[in-house]
Amino acid sequence: MSSLKDAPKRSVAAQGRHDGDMIQTVFLEHACTATRMLEKRRQLFEVQEALEAQKEDFARKGDAFRRREEALRKKDLRLQESLIKFNKFLQENESKRTRAIKRCAEEKRQCEAKEKEVAELLQTLEGKVAKEKLLAQQLTKNIKYHDYLASIVKYVQDGSDDFLEIQDVLDRYNTLRKANEELKNQQQKNITLYEQKQKEFIQLLKDKGDGTLNRNNEIGLLQKEVETCTITAAGAQHRLDAIIRNVTDRTSDLGQILSAIDYLIERFENQPHHKKRATAELLSIKNIAGNGSSNNNNTNHLDKDLQNEETLKSKRIIALQKIEKIAEYMIDYESIARNHEVESADRRR
Repeated sequence: MSSLKDAPKRSVAAQGRHDGDMIQTVFLEHACTATRMLEKRRQLFEVQEALEAQKEDFARKGDAFRRREEALRKKDLRLQESLIKFNKFLQENESKRTRAIKRCAEEKRQCEAKEKEVAELLQTLEGKVAKEKLLAQQLTKNIKYHDYLASIVKYVQDGSDDFLEIQDVLDRYNTLRKANEELKNQQQKNITLYEQKQKEFIQLLKDKGDGTLNRNNEIGLLQKEVETCTITAAGAQHRLDAIIRNVTDRTSDLGQILSAIDYLIERFENQPHHKKRATAELLSIKNIAGNGSSNNNNTNHLDKDLQNEETLKSKRIIALQKIEKIAEYMIDYESIARNHEVESADRRR
């Protein structure tokens, strides 16, 4: 603060020195060299003094600035400590406020619960009071029945020991009432069961009648089917008999044909000039024919021959082969006869 106050004074002094320097400069222009050197030394000394004064001034200002900075730092620390304390104080107050709000809400909830409980208790109390009044009215109304039962018990005790107290009479009444209710329930169940059984019996009779009618209809239909099947079976039997007769006739004819063919082949083979022509083919045919003839002679298997068409086909094939062989024999005989006639004519000539 003192340096700020001394600033105008220093500016005035510097202005005065500046004016003096200008006057001296004008004066030294006309002075000698030694005078100028002395003047320069004097000016240098003044400049050094001014520099020292400025250094002292700067030192004072730096010291003042340091003291001021230290004071500001301490003040800042105090402010930070105060801020921390204030923040802690605010946090404590906030936690206290939160706890107070929670405690207030809890107490409010408890108050509401207690008020509700009080209201329920008051309502229960009103109900109990009303029930007490009702019971008192019922007691006043039923006291005559109590007196009546007491007189009954007293009267019964004179002649019997069945009912010694009023509760015995009430127990007997409750027992009889329960037995009566059970009998009524059982009667109702029996009536319901009887109605159900009656409905089932009626339905059974109806179903039985319907079943009998349906069975009669089925019997009629089955009789018609039996008659139809009998007629169909008779026709089928007739056709079967005709087929059997036809097959028997065909088998008999085929047997006769095969026998005739075998006889002819045997006749041809017994001729002396034909014995040399017995080849492996003729032997195989003869063996097949022999098997066919043996089958033909076996009359015990007629039914199997009728059912086996393959046997008939094989017999037909064998018969055709034998007929072809007979045709070859006949051709040979015809050629032999022509050759014989030619030879006989040549001899006559």
